[in-house]
Formats: sequence, C-alpha cells, structure tokens
Amino acid sequence: MAGGNVSPRQKMINMMYLVLIALLAMNVSAEILKAFHLMEVSFENTGESLKAKMKASVEGIQAEVSKQGPKAVPYAKRAEEAQKIVQDLNAYLDKVSKTIVENAGGRKVPEEGVKVENTPAIANAGDTEEHANYFQSKKEGGQGHGEEVKKKIEEARAKLVALLKSDPKDTTFKMAPSEYKEVLESTDLNTDGFKNDEGVQKSWESTILIEGPLASVVTNLARMKNESINMGNTIINKLQQGINASDIKIDKMIAMVNAPSSYV
Repeated sequence: MAGGNVSPRQKMINMMYLVLIALLAMNVSAEILKAFHLMEVSFENTGESLKAKMKASVEGIQAEVSKQGPKAVPYAKRAEEAQKIVQDLNAYLDKVSKTIVENAGGRKVPEEGVKVENTPAIANAGDTEEHANYFQSKKEGGQGHGEEVKKKIEEARAKLVALLKSDPKDTTFKMAPSEYKEVLESTDLNTDGFKNDEGVQKSWESTILIEGPLASVVTNLARMKNESINMGNTIINKLQQGINASDIKIDKMIAMVNAPSSYV
C-alpha cells in the first residue's frame, strides 16, 4: 500500500489487514473470518465518513461559483465529475460484492428480535469456490469477472487523475503538472500485481479476488471502495485549492517615491 498522508487509525487498519492476510496462509479459522467481517464493517463505516467529506467539499466548490463566477466553473465541473466517477465505481463494486455473497448463500439472518446495527456476517464466509469461479479468467474455466473488475478500477483511476490535467484550449483551468504526478504516486487505488514468498509474480486478480476465503475478498472490495473515495477527495481538494492558486496575493504595501529621470 502506498504511503502519503495516512492517519494513525488508517495505518493501524492497514497493518491489521496485512496481518490477517499472513495468517490466512497458515489457517483459516473462525476467528480470522470474524476478524475479516469486523474489518468489512470498519471499512463501511469509514466509507460513510469519507463520502460525507466528499459531498461537503463538492458543495464548497459549488459555493465558490456563486462567489467568484465563471472563474470557478471549470473547477466545480471537474469536482462534480470526480464525485460521479467514484459513485459509479463504488456502485459497481457493491454489485459485485453482493453477487459473490449471494452465490455462496448470502448473509446470516439475524435472530428475531435482535437489532442489527451493521452489515450481517456472511453465512459461508470461508467458502473458496464460488467467488473463485466467478473471478477466474475464461481461459481457466471461470466466468472472467476478475479481469472486468480490474479494468473498471483502472478506468476510474485514469479518469479521476485526468481531471487534474490542464487543457491548452481552456485557459480558465490551470493545474500544475506536479499535482497530477503526486496523486498518481500516492493513491492506493491500483491493480499492481504481487510477488509471493518464492518471488513469483502473481496477478492482482489472483491475490485480491480469487485466492483466499470469501470474507477476505468482500473485505478487499470494501477497501477498494474507500481507496476510490480517498483518491476522489484528494483530487477535489486540489481542485478547490486551484481556484485561487493563480491569484496574486498582496500582503504588504510599501510607499515609494521615484525621482523623475531628468533629476538623476
């Protein structure tokens, strides 16, 4: 996972996730499956906060249009587009997550009279077959949805970062090239492959979507949703800062008297 400005709480969650992945290599116990469910719920709760932050930021940029007029319009339009790209990707990932859970038997039904505040646990959280078939490539006898998920994420990532590129034909929008590069280098919304303990390169689909129990895959999808919101928030924040970035800010005024040239 990439670095950047990550909160201590998020660092702890990321570390816990890596530890759980390591434990999976040894044994998939009921405790580990329960821990994945707790992480899924944690990601969902964090996601709600991140979405609220995005909504407030977009509304803040829209308010700038009322204050500053045409100057802020291109920034507001790009912020709204960033929000839509994230919403579309997350709606797709939600659909995928629900599909693989339903294919494996759905979620546990709460007992009558028991109030459920969070998403119920997956009924067959330790299942390793249904989602593997769903995500494996057609060449391997699967349904090929793993490649589709990867492509959707990569397309959304490309569209999001492209919002920070200046258009020579549009002089009303300006953004330093360094901002584009910074987002690309810091985002965790990526589909890079991994190397196993033997140094063998493995695809992103195999590591994230196919290998491991259903609970880990659903948690991975919840994490990717948050990574997309994080990337969207970063871009919207840069757009908000960019509205006034080109303004000349005067903080001091110094009186000066220049003698006519004929006196010198």
